[in-house]
Amino acid sequence: MQGIQHDKRLPQVSNPKTQSFINETWLIENELNSLSSNISNILSIQTQITIATSDKNEISLLKSRDSLISLTKNLLISTKNKIKSLEVQNLKEVGASSTANDFEFRNQRIIHLKEKFIQCLETYKDIENNYMKQQKERLNRQFKIVNPNANYDDIAETDRPVFLQSIMNTINQRQNVEDSKRVLEEVNRRHDDIKQIERTIVELVELFEEMKLQVELQDYIIVKIANEVEMVENDAKDATVELKHAENIIEQLTERKV
Repeated sequence: MQGIQHDKRLPQVSNPKTQSFINETWLIENELNSLSSNISNILSIQTQITIATSDKNEISLLKSRDSLISLTKNLLISTKNKIKSLEVQNLKEVGASSTANDFEFRNQRIIHLKEKFIQCLETYKDIENNYMKQQKERLNRQFKIVNPNANYDDIAETDRPVFLQSIMNTINQRQNVEDSKRVLEEVNRRHDDIKQIERTIVELVELFEEMKLQVELQDYIIVKIANEVEMVENDAKDATVELKHAENIIEQLTERKV
């Protein structure tokens, strides 16, 4: 297992809480890198699926892809929860902090993690949308065997079994039974694949909206805390000035008595 890869540009700190915060952000950073790698691998596998030359090869690729999608989904949820948890913890710490620089450093690190997470979601969603479009185009070509005007998006789910049977009957008239069964299996497989990708896209959109809502909510809280931190610093400065002024008065009174 690889250790945490720290950015040498980050400051070395002596505060244990801040150091713990930095360590946690890099654990999340490593998970985000794993997510990016998984998404790239999903793209690679799906590209191979679209050019597969045999059913056996396509089925094997689909299984590998499905396994990777499951791992990626779990990692997305886990990473999102860690970012959310880190932010909640940080808001509690910063709320009690009197250092604006510490607040700004922590805030920027969390913003970076959020932006990287959202970028993963957007990239993944674009990949799945493109793949789904390719699969629909492949099915459209097969549907036109039955009806030149047929279109995948125009076929309701309730009509699908009837339509697939029409495909099989049409192919039976032109080819042998084994070929028609193979084509039917291929159509079913691609249809199911499209449905799964549609579910994945819905989940990605939900994660994106959840993170977006979280960002908007936390932005309000962060601004409020930032103002409070600034007020604390200003009050501390004013208190220092007043204390110095009081010391000067006492010193002057002392000198007069002498």
